[in-house]
Amino acid sequence: MSVQAAPTEISSSYNDARFGRRPRTGVFMGLGWLQVMLAVITLLLAVGSFISRGFPRGIISTTLILIIGAGLILPTYFGRSVPSWIGVFFMFRFRKALGQASYRRKLDGQVTAIVSDNPDEESSDALPKGHTMVDGVHRDKKGRIVLGAPSRLHLPGVDDQVELYTTPDGFAFAYDKARQLGLITAKLTTTRAFSMESFDRKMARTGAFDDALTAFGMIEGLALIQLSDQTRMLSSRNIREYYEHRIEKAPVAMEYGEEVKLAGAQIDPFLDSSYRDLAESAHTQSIHEQWMALGFSARELSAEIEENGKGISGFVEAIMQRLGSVNDSMQQAGVLLQHWHDPRSFGALIRSAFDPESTIEISERSGNFSGVEPNVAGPMAVEVHWSYLQSDSGFHRVYWISEWPRKKARMGFLEALVFAGDFPHTITQVLRPVTVGKALKKIETRKTDWDTTDRFRQKSGRAASRQHDAEFEDIEGVEEQLVDGHGSFYMTGLVTVSGATKGELERNCAKMRDAASRSRIELSPAYGQQDSAFSAAALPLAKGINLGVTLPW
Repeated sequence: MSVQAAPTEISSSYNDARFGRRPRTGVFMGLGWLQVMLAVITLLLAVGSFISRGFPRGIISTTLILIIGAGLILPTYFGRSVPSWIGVFFMFRFRKALGQASYRRKLDGQVTAIVSDNPDEESSDALPKGHTMVDGVHRDKKGRIVLGAPSRLHLPGVDDQVELYTTPDGFAFAYDKARQLGLITAKLTTTRAFSMESFDRKMARTGAFDDALTAFGMIEGLALIQLSDQTRMLSSRNIREYYEHRIEKAPVAMEYGEEVKLAGAQIDPFLDSSYRDLAESAHTQSIHEQWMALGFSARELSAEIEENGKGISGFVEAIMQRLGSVNDSMQQAGVLLQHWHDPRSFGALIRSAFDPESTIEISERSGNFSGVEPNVAGPMAVEVHWSYLQSDSGFHRVYWISEWPRKKARMGFLEALVFAGDFPHTITQVLRPVTVGKALKKIETRKTDWDTTDRFRQKSGRAASRQHDAEFEDIEGVEEQLVDGHGSFYMTGLVTVSGATKGELERNCAKMRDAASRSRIELSPAYGQQDSAFSAAALPLAKGINLGVTLPW
């Protein structure tokens, strides 16, 4: 049954988009490397058993070996083959035995910054000899940017190597030593709800976002893009304060010779009173925190970093030169880049991910005390289990989108996931730009694999399958989009669901799975990889995760 657009809407390439299926061409006959290796071992064992036992006893043992081998090689569960699951299971048990599935933060040696009420006390007009201030930027004798001492985030695993610097413009620059990646994170807001736009306006915004992604793919050194929407709980005090602020700023009109504000009780006393009562009765309110994290590769920018004075200073300057194009691209898509996160607001994103209950307290902070000091933003404790992760005040489960809509998807089809309910959850897309040349080469490789598999199928007398033919259509569709000038990315979709207790987590996961079914996508838990998946999905670190499947879109 085909899905058609509503009668009031006009069919378009964006509104009728269909995602390609996961590549199944593999190394041979749709099998991956692990499956091919296991198939070779199975055949060797079967032949050896037949030769050693002879006829007819060898037939029984050979048949059993082939049946067991086929049962291990051919089936897939949650988007993975059995050999892949075996590897994940043993790696999880190995890490568990080494104590890597449990984290406790050490308090010794940590430094907590003391926030001053008077910022002027923390700065000094005296510069070291030979240093200058150029356009408000502190530079040394050689003209390099001078940065302060970095903060450590104290995160579990390899993320503990991430250091946070404050740039001359005041935003946070995170350097991941393990991946040699420089990270900056922006707070995003939408100028108008997408679902409330007219069809033409939806088309314009979607096309502009497509152009923005294409432009991002052409930014030199940009290795990863993370787009996240985090639903979290906010104190109702902030909502009341915002309402009062809007009343104060409301325009004034003259009525019977008196000035009357066109807001609040002076417009409608009953509605004003009702709204205030509702805000008072609600202790919390769910909001959506949207951010975009960009990861720049130090290897790809090595020449420019060298030219700018080497080290972190050169890296920061190279990235600052690219910020203008990012701002312009996002604004055309109806997305406002509100600001680049400073170290304390960056720390707040980290804290709210590991400690959902703290978001209410954090939201009530203001002034220099707003956000969270990066040195204490990380979790106090983390326990990694096979199917979930437990941190300071929450239980979390990370899913990856193992199957995107097979039918034609409408614009904004992820809306059901984003608005799945008033519980903590984060929807994340991780995009890795691919150059057009590499993407076309990948297409040729997939075509060759598909053709080899098809010829083998014909020689073996196997019937043609619609799934096999649909995969070739997907390959040609991706090639056509590349030729038309669209950007190419490897995309991973991740969904994080949180709850205060294990039971609440299970209830929230059930709501999320129901929302996924309405969006016509398939969610698969990241079994055995919950810690690395959580780092990629819920933290603004622009990380990918190896799930055994890459999607070339």
